[in-house]
Amino acid sequence: MSASSATGLAAPARDLTGAPADPTPVGPPVPAIDAPIPSVESHHTRTGDEVARANGEVSLAGLAPGTTGVIVAVVGAGPESLRLRDLGFVAGTRIRSIKRAPLGDPVVYELRGTRLCLRRSESDRVRVRRD
Repeated sequence: MSASSATGLAAPARDLTGAPADPTPVGPPVPAIDAPIPSVESHHTRTGDEVARANGEVSLAGLAPGTTGVIVAVVGAGPESLRLRDLGFVAGTRIRSIKRAPLGDPVVYELRGTRLCLRRSESDRVRVRRD
């Protein structure tokens, strides 16, 4: 049994090296419990998706079967995005969602008189404005 537990007194605080801990506060003071919490939204910058939604745009995957829209942009510069552009997914093109597979992926779309089937990973790259 140690001396501090025998007397009921706590041992003095020590740092990791075993030296007595410095009681001087470090850092900014902790706000009182009733103090107002600063707003996080005042420092929030809108993401590209938030700006697109505010402009009425959704990803092509968000176009429900039977609805139409106009392609606004294809996002990205990788091979998948370039291939979509080669297939006719360019700004200003009208597109219609035809039908969705039973598990939701893939989806058949019609544009420029052609029906194409895209997986969600591909259709998420295409931004459309609903009609």
